[in-house]
Amino acid sequence: MRSAIRPALFLCLVTAACGPAPGLRPAGGGWGDAPAVSDRDYALRDAAIFGLTGQESLDEAGAVIQSRLALAEPPEGIFAETLKIYSGEIIGLDRGAVVLTQSGLPDDAVETEQHVIEFAIDADTGAAAATAYGTRQKCRRGGNPDQFTNRPCP
Repeated sequence: MRSAIRPALFLCLVTAACGPAPGLRPAGGGWGDAPAVSDRDYALRDAAIFGLTGQESLDEAGAVIQSRLALAEPPEGIFAETLKIYSGEIIGLDRGAVVLTQSGLPDDAVETEQHVIEFAIDADTGAAAATAYGTRQKCRRGGNPDQFTNRPCP
């Protein structure tokens, strides 16, 4: 009896097959250090600005997004850009996200801006269709300069 229980328990832990699916997002409800897109955490935007067709892979979509959001001239100093691509495929979810974070921006008010674009992934083709897009920022001034906000910076 014990030998039958252990493989089943292992299957439950690895595939999350024994309980309700954790929703449409990877563990913790977000994408790395970025929460899932909602109006509570982000200023919601229209993902159509990226010109994606919905036929791109998640990696291809990430490259398009990075090129569309690239600054005309990277600023001097401590500017940094990080692109992270998350796929829920490894835990059996048909979702993914692209998270682009730009810090050290040449703006008096905004220090860091983060763009999160969520995608539905076609299981057969791997095509990624954008489902949500939000931005948030860290302000140079204000009460919590280390915290992201979806409100305009002062």
